[in-house]
Amino acid sequence: MNQHYHIHTKEKPHSSKLCGKSFSLKKSLNLHYLTHTKERPHSCEVCGNAFSLKNSLNLHYLTHTKEKPHSCEVCGKAFSQRNSLNLHYLTHTKEKQHSCEVCDKSFSSKKNLNRHYLIHTKEKPHSCEVCGKAFSLKNSLNLHYFTHTKEKPHSCEVCGKAFSRKNNLNVHYRKHRKENTQSATRELFWDGPRNLEPCSDDEGDTHLSKRSRRTSGRTSGSNGLTVQKTRLHGSSWMELSGPEAETLPLGHRGVPQVM
Repeated sequence: MNQHYHIHTKEKPHSSKLCGKSFSLKKSLNLHYLTHTKERPHSCEVCGNAFSLKNSLNLHYLTHTKEKPHSCEVCGKAFSQRNSLNLHYLTHTKEKQHSCEVCDKSFSSKKNLNRHYLIHTKEKPHSCEVCGKAFSLKNSLNLHYFTHTKEKPHSCEVCGKAFSRKNNLNVHYRKHRKENTQSATRELFWDGPRNLEPCSDDEGDTHLSKRSRRTSGRTSGSNGLTVQKTRLHGSSWMELSGPEAETLPLGHRGVPQVM
């Protein structure tokens, strides 16, 4: 009971003899010591990854089950860990409580601030076991290993192309979005009839200048079709209207090209 009251009083009477960090419970201090001894007695049965705390292992299992029980009330984005959700909320509030003492740059989390300090100290504690290249961040080292294993775990859902880095996949998706935008632009640009009759070479030569869009005339046939020859930026076609237009095939040269 006395230990429980420390939670409410914010007292932290149990301090680490190695780093000075304090805890309200003796049990929490004992668990903390595992971070200094590097002991990791709790191993994942799926991938073999080991953790110093049982709770950390339980959270890790969510990466395998793909469960994301914690959802953002603002945008609906879901997370496997509550702590990740709390950090995400800072992106909505724009709070950056942790400031760098060297350059005054601010961060939403203490973890990101500590990573930032490595830029100033030039420390690169994570080395590649294959080629010896060193990195300041563990995540950067993990990404580097893909250059040796040739693994490409991130695949495009549109075309199937694979990438070793998630960032490269995101850049690739922009190309698809650009292509979709261009396709939509073509549809908006050409709002005329979709059933067009191709012009012959002789008819194409009689159209007006390359840079102009002008009508060369209208003719009406006995079948009720109205034919209008038009030229736009070097592309020529015959625009048809009337009750029979819907039954005509789409001409190869009848669609204006938008570059």
